[in-house]
Amino acid sequence: MVIGAGIAGLAAAIALDRSGFNVQVHERAAALTPQGAALSLWPNAIAALRVLGAAARIEAEAAPIPALGAADRTGRWIIAPVPVTRFAGCGAYLPTRALLQEVLLQVLGPNRVALGSEGWHHTDGVDLIIDASGIWSERGSAITGTKPAPAGYSGILALSDPVASTPESLGLEYWGADERFGLFDVGHGRRYWFWIAGDRLHPTGFGREAILERLQGWSASAREAVQQTPPERLIPVAINARPPPRRLVHGATICVGDAGHAMEPNLGQGAAQGLEDAIALLIAARSVEVAEIPALFERLRLARVRAVVAQSQQAALPVHGPQLLRGPMRMLLRAIPRGVNRAAVVKTHRWTPDLLARAKSLAPQAFPA
Repeated sequence: MVIGAGIAGLAAAIALDRSGFNVQVHERAAALTPQGAALSLWPNAIAALRVLGAAARIEAEAAPIPALGAADRTGRWIIAPVPVTRFAGCGAYLPTRALLQEVLLQVLGPNRVALGSEGWHHTDGVDLIIDASGIWSERGSAITGTKPAPAGYSGILALSDPVASTPESLGLEYWGADERFGLFDVGHGRRYWFWIAGDRLHPTGFGREAILERLQGWSASAREAVQQTPPERLIPVAINARPPPRRLVHGATICVGDAGHAMEPNLGQGAAQGLEDAIALLIAARSVEVAEIPALFERLRLARVRAVVAQSQQAALPVHGPQLLRGPMRMLLRAIPRGVNRAAVVKTHRWTPDLLARAKSLAPQAFPA
């Protein structure tokens, strides 16, 4: 039984279905409506989708992300663009959340999802319970030993209409004082963008004109994306997160996605780590007896997600950390050699060696030489 039909829940269901389990997904919402606008899928996420048989449309229809970098609000580089290094033959893409959810649901089969169902009342005779019910999961809090809390900043995200300028063809963030603006090409001239600011501004209450006012003096590319976005398309986001989990399993219950490791959105790894969870489930389900699956899953995932959650927290410090530290941290980032930055990015975008070796032995077709 899988509780929750978000990205992590659908991916987990596909993994267990392909391992011979009779899988039923329970989703308390009456309809599957994608939350958010778009999301970055780095090479570790695309590799997971390939193993699950769900990568083809993403790689064909989503805009690629060839590099990423950070600049000050006028466009002067803080972290010069770092090319995305392929992992297991996979690059990075920016699909809409609607496309990713549609693909996963198509691979699983929509008849496997029970809408308007809490699920927790139907656990008799269930061998495994996958808690994919999101950041506010009470069982997730009890199992992981963590509770969600505000990250100290929030903001607005949106998909623009086509813009006139040439796409940057990379993932960009512009950093101001306790504010940042993210900008990605989403294809067909459109942009995915987000504006994040410290809670002193309460940015979730800002409309388009107020955002444009805040962006006076910022890069013209940032302002253009906002100007080309209909006001009704702005999505306010109050950002919450959990600290690194202490555990991911208890008995026959396994926490995946935000129920286990909801992180700050500073590395773009939220969806990717949920997809990695699915690969660990696939490996465990095909390698050991049912009663041993939770323990093997936790061995494969706990250290990795703890590290990524901690890195996601740290990545906010140059913009949203203590004011006295922001300037020195940005100076340090400018001084770090490009190769060092690239090595840090590559490490985040790769699976652990153990996960990769086990996945290759079970699904060699997903890893071309």
